[in-house]
Amino acid sequence: MDKSIDERLDQILALIELPGEDERRIQAYLEECGFIERVMARVRALQAQTRKILIWGGFCLVNLLALLLFGASDPFLSGFFALQGELAQVFFLFLGLTFLGGLAGLVLTLDTSWLSQLRRRDV
Repeated sequence: MDKSIDERLDQILALIELPGEDERRIQAYLEECGFIERVMARVRALQAQTRKILIWGGFCLVNLLALLLFGASDPFLSGFFALQGELAQVFFLFLGLTFLGGLAGLVLTLDTSWLSQLRRRDV
């Protein structure tokens, strides 16, 4: 790092008042800045996001299994749809579209903030 950056960083860090090693002062400082409440709010948000991801993933899995099981089963195709080939096409089109919709929902609920850490910040 450059010396001027080090000096500016030292000036900024010097303005921060640290509570020291006294546990009561540390506890008071954490309560004053609302640290515990912010951490718990973040944990609750992550739990809700994880639940959404699991629901979307389960929906995609059920759709994919239905496509595989029904599409590969000749007795199902010949018995359920009989002579109506167009009905089978509509059925599998519906399953395919719901699978793609579920996949889009899954991707949109994923936390992709870690991707920004992969790109180089120096460039």
